[in-house]
Amino acid sequence: MMHHFENAAALIYATAEELHQRRLKSHVRRAKEFDHQQTSKIVHQSWDQFTSPNFTAFLELAMAARTDQNLASILLPLQREYSERWYRQAIELYPEWEDATEEFDLAFSLSQITLQGMALALVTESMSQKMIEPVLRNLEKQILNLRATSAARRADPPASPNIEPATVAVSRKSSRDKT
Repeated sequence: MMHHFENAAALIYATAEELHQRRLKSHVRRAKEFDHQQTSKIVHQSWDQFTSPNFTAFLELAMAARTDQNLASILLPLQREYSERWYRQAIELYPEWEDATEEFDLAFSLSQITLQGMALALVTESMSQKMIEPVLRNLEKQILNLRATSAARRADPPASPNIEPATVAVSRKSSRDKT
């Protein structure tokens, strides 16, 4: 295999790039397969990504990069690029979050960090298999709460910046009391 590449660094770069491309394609393909209102399916689909052989290979490279500066100099920029590309693709794939940037960013980060941590915990055998479903259900609830927060904020936009929040609450209550 080495004879196809200029040096070991080129081989590692090509391998990491291929892993990232496969992961991105898989995310997009799977995201198009279901209704985005089915949060449980989204969470489980994402979990499947983090338990795939591609992610396991990425984890192994990432762990090796902690002590290998050459590998880190190759892998870390690729990982940043992958993260940025996956975030942009997620925004395109989930347009229902378009006007909820803050909640989307939180849901996206919470999902990625939780699922990555779970995948690492499984590899290191520090997480019991029986905890996978309860944690996934909890993550789903958190995402649904963020979506509900976003919907509530859209339904009840913030008051004019010239009015104090306490005044708004009082005037809303007063207008309800009169009817």
